[in-house]
Amino acid sequence: MNPLKWKYPQNQSESLVLPEQQGPVCVAAFKLATPKGYKEALSLNLLLHNKAGYDSKQKTLTIYIPDAYLKSGRTFALIGIDQYGKTHYFTDTDLKADSITINIEGFEGYAFDLIYKD
Repeated sequence: MNPLKWKYPQNQSESLVLPEQQGPVCVAAFKLATPKGYKEALSLNLLLHNKAGYDSKQKTLTIYIPDAYLKSGRTFALIGIDQYGKTHYFTDTDLKADSITINIEGFEGYAFDLIYKD
């Protein structure tokens, strides 16, 4: 599967978001953390400049939504799992239909689940 692109906030260089199936414990955690009415688009891992994870000093992260999931009126969110196995729910802070921007200040982790609601 082709990687998605996201912008590294520090210098706006592109890094990789790899759509990958997570392990069974991670999948179960995502399912439990998904709000009612939301559906899973895909799970993914972040690779920052060829390094797993990213710098927690960053303030925001923007991921571009694959065309297959774009639909008028659709709302996106991300669920992340931190280094301790705790799930975090991130809402979209930008006004663009083709991307999701989240505040990741202080978050350390790289496994995410992109979810949506129509």
